[in-house]
Amino acid sequence: MIAKELQELRRDEAFQHSPRPMAVWDEEFVIRAANAAYLELTAQTEGSLLSRVLFEVYPENPDDPENDGPAAIRRSSLAALSEGRTHHLLLQRYDIPDPAHPGTFLPRWWAPMNEPLLIDGVPAAVLNHVVRVQDPTPHAVRTVDQLKEALGGGCFLDDLSRDPRFEELLTVVQGLSTLGREVDQLQEALLSRATIDQAKGIVMASRHCSPDEAFRVLVKLSNDTNVRLAEVARALVYQAEHPRGAPRG
Repeated sequence: MIAKELQELRRDEAFQHSPRPMAVWDEEFVIRAANAAYLELTAQTEGSLLSRVLFEVYPENPDDPENDGPAAIRRSSLAALSEGRTHHLLLQRYDIPDPAHPGTFLPRWWAPMNEPLLIDGVPAAVLNHVVRVQDPTPHAVRTVDQLKEALGGGCFLDDLSRDPRFEELLTVVQGLSTLGREVDQLQEALLSRATIDQAKGIVMASRHCSPDEAFRVLVKLSNDTNVRLAEVARALVYQAEHPRGAPRG
């Protein structure tokens, strides 16, 4: 009876055409349904998902043994079923297999939410809603991890008084990540500028030319080698600091 109910969900237009990625698995973690948005997001097809165990399709990444994605999803799903309430993991790392390169994984961060599906009034399956969080910075991850630890690894939505904390949290995480990337880019730009200035000085000393002429030399070398200007500058500075044939101490 439960399997039949879940099969009906697969034909539900509201489920299939929802812009929010969703999938359904039963108490044994067998995937029973997935909408188009979920298939696109996870680079899967119905044939590769349906009737398979979730953790067989999305196994642990052996190259990242500290990643607790599968264990966290299991705990959250069981919490949703046992409590009959929607459980949110806030922010979770869960790498997925790369379909283009079998045996390798794509690093992914998500905001997963597991909702119990009631059949005849009894929680019988899990409706998983998931939003991908684009490349959160380490600071954003630490901030959310501290919140998760305080909440016991996740939270039930009704424990948040049904306020829009979820959307606010995603906004904060994305904002922290954007800010972190901008800071990283600024630091890189400053470091690159200093290195380029050093390289200009080296060229000026060796060619007895002006700063503008030295810069044009660096640009031409960058264009001729198809290497970024900052990398060309780093190479010149490194060569100047580590000349071949220099006596060793």
